[in-house]
Amino acid sequence: MELTDPELAVLWHLYDSGPREPIVLLDDARNAPPPPILRGQLSEDHVAQALANLADRGLVRIWGEQELEEEVQRWENEPLPLGFGVDLGDLDPGSADLTREGWRFGLDRWGRNRRFTTYDDSTLGVLIIYGESPAGCMSERDRLTYKVDHGQFYTYGLVAQPGPVTQVGQIENVRGWWYNRFHLIRPGYSARIDYVPAEPTPLVPRDPPSGQGGC
Repeated sequence: MELTDPELAVLWHLYDSGPREPIVLLDDARNAPPPPILRGQLSEDHVAQALANLADRGLVRIWGEQELEEEVQRWENEPLPLGFGVDLGDLDPGSADLTREGWRFGLDRWGRNRRFTTYDDSTLGVLIIYGESPAGCMSERDRLTYKVDHGQFYTYGLVAQPGPVTQVGQIENVRGWWYNRFHLIRPGYSARIDYVPAEPTPLVPRDPPSGQGGC
């Protein structure tokens, strides 16, 4: 399947960074297209038409409200572990997303030598690492251990977690894990990191404006 440069730029951002609002996606596609496409080479009209074309070709979808509710429910009942690529918490109706066919196209074009690892940080103070091989899982575990110990790990909300790490688990077998909603790694490997999370930032009461104080 041949795609135009604007179509490749739009698809690349969904493949690389996941679903988002169309207005943000199109801005990213124009300003940070994948090489060898240059910044400023694509116009706003080009990328807008590209998004429509990709939807027509079944590589991209725009989420409707009911469809999204059904998707969230489906993944809440999934028995295998989920990496953060499956998270739907920030996905709103109207968001642009890959279809399974779009993911396969992106993987074939940009991910031929990809080695899949991910993690789940949904429990504060715990990181669950997943890999498709023992070596990949160990490498990702050690990388994240370093980042947590050096105050370089951030959660979904971009809140720094200073650590330190309190326990590093061994590599264990798992039946499988989902990298994203389209890609299942089976079988797989897992490891656990426990760490001291950042303390919640306390709310500091503001002084009332002059002349409006309390009793």
